[in-house]
Amino acid sequence: MSATLLRRLLRRLPTLCLLGLCTAAAAQTSSEPAAADVDGRSRTEPGNHGNQASITQVLQRAREAARKKTYTGTFVVLSANGAMASSRVWHLSEAGQQIERMESLTGTPRLVFRRNNQVTTYLPDTHTARLEQRDTVGLFPHLARVHAGVVGEFYLVKPGGTERVAGFDTDVFQLMPRDAARYGYRLWVERRSGFAVQLQTLDKHGHVLEQAAFSDLQFDVPLRADKMQQAMGNIGAYKLEKLERVRTSAEAEGWLARAAVPGFESLDCYKRAPGNVPGAVQWIFSDGLATVSLFIEPYGEKPRQEWRSMAGLTQMLGRRVAGDWWLTAMGEVPPQTLDAFAAILERRP
Repeated sequence: MSATLLRRLLRRLPTLCLLGLCTAAAAQTSSEPAAADVDGRSRTEPGNHGNQASITQVLQRAREAARKKTYTGTFVVLSANGAMASSRVWHLSEAGQQIERMESLTGTPRLVFRRNNQVTTYLPDTHTARLEQRDTVGLFPHLARVHAGVVGEFYLVKPGGTERVAGFDTDVFQLMPRDAARYGYRLWVERRSGFAVQLQTLDKHGHVLEQAAFSDLQFDVPLRADKMQQAMGNIGAYKLEKLERVRTSAEAEGWLARAAVPGFESLDCYKRAPGNVPGAVQWIFSDGLATVSLFIEPYGEKPRQEWRSMAGLTQMLGRRVAGDWWLTAMGEVPPQTLDAFAAILERRP
């Protein structure tokens, strides 16, 4: 399993709760293109604004249900190019605590143990363990950090009726982008619990770019925190590496955005802990659904070649900005969105 797919697994876990990778669902999604003008901006359909508040409530409910429920299952991410990653997941919510264990089933063996915001990734092949703090508030969807009107303003909400998915009664919602700066989504939400049981990411025509969901899902299973940690095996022999970062602000680190990328709001900014590359920061933006991370560091003495690549949905670019600085931008957004972020970065005098 690639590092990019692993990051995607970790990011989507709190939202999705059931595998739905059937061809019938994919065909149905592809047959419903979004209404869009020639300039790439979707037309507003009559009555759509009445659904904006309800879809925000649906997403908030899905987020809270995934945080508070105890469950186990197999989580799968499948990209349109055929790339796939899967992991077995155990998630315990107890007395306000979240404890999670994840074991990769594809690619390089990995074991991940999370207790609230503290995440440790164990790599059996090298006997190393990486400890980091990860802010779960920033996980999909990001509505707790972005103003409530942003989804309705930048996504066209289309109710998709009801479907029976792997034994669950679900309400279906399609959120198509109103401009070319973001992808769309199709969401299956289980009625009783509020869980989002299946998520597809769509291009502007409604074609499926990626599907992510659980299989073999069981709710309210009898999990215990001590047993989950014991199941990690003999981890005492692992060499521990701490990946430390400190919350800051872009302005405090000397950075400004001289314009806005429509719909995207600044969520967080972090800098490397003392002893690492001085001046390096990570600036995170979101529109409530999509996220972009800007990693900025000094250019350095050696020449660098600008580059652009993609891994599944994740677009990436490396570019010189503001004179003597180097930007690595990445996000599950169209490539022109990363270009827009690179163009607005400005270094304060």
